[in-house]
Amino acid sequence: MIQSPALRRVSQGELCSGCGLCAGLSDGAFALEEQAPGFLRPPVDVCFPAETESLVAAACPGSRLPTWPEGADVSWGPITKCQTGHATDPEIRFRGSSGGVLTALAVTALETGLVDGIVHVAGDPDRPTRNVTVISHDRASVLVAAGSRYAPSSPLDRFGELLGSGERYLFIGKPCDVSALNALAERDDRVAQTFPYRLSFLCGGIPNFAGTGRFLTEMGLAGRKLASFRYRGNGWPGLTEARTTDGKVATMRYAASC
Repeated sequence: MIQSPALRRVSQGELCSGCGLCAGLSDGAFALEEQAPGFLRPPVDVCFPAETESLVAAACPGSRLPTWPEGADVSWGPITKCQTGHATDPEIRFRGSSGGVLTALAVTALETGLVDGIVHVAGDPDRPTRNVTVISHDRASVLVAAGSRYAPSSPLDRFGELLGSGERYLFIGKPCDVSALNALAERDDRVAQTFPYRLSFLCGGIPNFAGTGRFLTEMGLAGRKLASFRYRGNGWPGLTEARTTDGKVATMRYAASC
């Protein structure tokens, strides 16, 4: 076992995106921790076997900078095709944050048998302003997780337990998460077999948990126990909505929460 040079370099350069790849490769040895000012990071002094260290160094999105092919747009990278659209299912379109496209694709993939499950992020039922990685197997559970989550998430923290399961999953995560999974697929054939479909969305960066705390203060709910917290959705662009366990509901316009 060696102390991870890759993670040390990423930490020193403040390059970690909190994707959870390193935790997912650790066979449950550690989980990401919340660190000031409110991001998810691996513990200090993480050690890996040499083979795992090689995978982390090659796939961690903070450890490498992929090169774009010649002629790619300098800001967006290679663009094969650009299209617009929205879910045709009224419920999915309403509950999703941006037309419900990812939710609709996930539900369709399940209902047509294209995949066995969806690996994605949902609000933590015990701590509604936090996120957890979930595996959905039906429409209802996919819809529970519909909508944007403007807080740190680590959707790759559980992928290792699924490799070699013989099941097929659609993965939904941030661009950096998908980039990490794509890079790992180049080193491990099981990744493409287990995650044949990997979808992402336009991401402007990862807000920290302290930002959500400021929302709650402005809503007059600081320190109150929450039953749910929704950043967006239920209409376009949707309200930021907090519900307390004693029945109080507070909302904030999306423009004010940006």
